[in-house]
Amino acid sequence: MTVSGISTGIIFTQKGLTGKSEGFKDANGLVKVLRMVELSKDQKSNFCILTFTEKDYDKLLEGHTFFELVQAKQYELQLASNYNNFLKDHRHEAEEEIRTIIRCI
Repeated sequence: MTVSGISTGIIFTQKGLTGKSEGFKDANGLVKVLRMVELSKDQKSNFCILTFTEKDYDKLLEGHTFFELVQAKQYELQLASNYNNFLKDHRHEAEEEIRTIIRCI
């Protein structure tokens, strides 16, 4: 990612990365360490590797956009908080009708 100048990477997985999200072990820890290494090189860097899981697909069905999820996950990394805290409640008046259509496809 750094060689190509890409600051955000997304890993699509069913259950998420290995290890506890709060800790610095396994894949979760590696993602955090890589971010810290890039920040140590350039404090203005916005380097982050995000995960997109089954729970995020559910959030899409609830009416959140992919870009809202990405932005919330970036805030989560920057502020060491849960990304659900950054999702706004955007409900469309035809939400139930849209869900029905999507499920039928």
